[in-house]
Amino acid sequence: MRRAFPAVALLVAAVLPPSAAAQSAQEQLQYGIEAYGNLELGAAVAFIRRALAASPEEGLSEAERATALGYLGAAEHYRGRSDSAIAAFRQMVLLNPRYRPDPLVFPPPVVRVYDGVRRSLKVIGTAAPPDTTIRLHEEETFAVQLYASSYHSISSLIAREDGTMLRRLYGGDIGDSLSLRWDGFDTEGNPAPSGLYYLSVSSLAPDGVVLRTLQLPLDVELARQDSLTYPPPPADSLLLPERRSAGPGLKSLGLGLALGALAAGLPQLVGGSEEASNSRYAVGGAIAIGGIIGLVMRPPGAALPDNIAANEVLMYEWQARRDSVFAENVQRLRDVRLHIRTGAPLRIEHEGS
Repeated sequence: MRRAFPAVALLVAAVLPPSAAAQSAQEQLQYGIEAYGNLELGAAVAFIRRALAASPEEGLSEAERATALGYLGAAEHYRGRSDSAIAAFRQMVLLNPRYRPDPLVFPPPVVRVYDGVRRSLKVIGTAAPPDTTIRLHEEETFAVQLYASSYHSISSLIAREDGTMLRRLYGGDIGDSLSLRWDGFDTEGNPAPSGLYYLSVSSLAPDGVVLRTLQLPLDVELARQDSLTYPPPPADSLLLPERRSAGPGLKSLGLGLALGALAAGLPQLVGGSEEASNSRYAVGGAIAIGGIIGLVMRPPGAALPDNIAANEVLMYEWQARRDSVFAENVQRLRDVRLHIRTGAPLRIEHEGS
């Protein structure tokens, strides 16, 4: 048994302008669905069109709009207005190519009309993550899922803000869906600089003419880590001399010769005998020979093993720190990241589509 539709609601739908109606877009849609169920098709169309005409801020969500267009197309179909039904279903396909009317809600004739419209249109929908970070050189990619209203050919690329191509991604056929992946590089293999880009997917007619293009804004930020500064080599003041200088040996020789001469020339009071004189010469000679031996034992330019070993440890520690910084800089050079934020997709209809 049909439930009587509220006369007041019908009056609101038929008479009051959108701004004067107290009901929200969701309430208008619900009234339209109820009117459709009661076969009040004129009222259903009025309510649903009012819900669809609401401002974006106060209007229906995408899912609600798809539902509204489905009921609108069905109501217009049963009112005998096939052009209006096709127009509603066309908007439905353009809104969401993946949408399917519920066969438990809409009878087969309505579903067949919708399927015919869907097959005739060549439309692409997309599902993309809102915020993604990929590491370049690590085989990570930014992935976007494409959905087609029907089988057709597409051409997809990454375009700069001025419309020039940065990188072509795919050209060929799409059935139900297709995954597009971008590694963050341009055609020449360079990382994409920071800036605004578009993922552009064009639907093509059999003769190659572009019917419509879907543009997905990509706000790209290229992040590189700064290189570390290499440690300076050890200061000369920290390095020990590795060879003996001439100073100590010559000083030892000079001191020995001086003392020897002094001993040989001691006054007579040390001993005036011949034996004393011989003793003076023997002592002086011994002292001079000691100076010579000191020079021989500590020759200028001789290696200092202990100093050499200490310097080698100091240089090894510096080289180890330098190698560590080099390895870190190589890693930082490879650790290039691309932060990608997606915006709302825009569909562009081309002439003849």
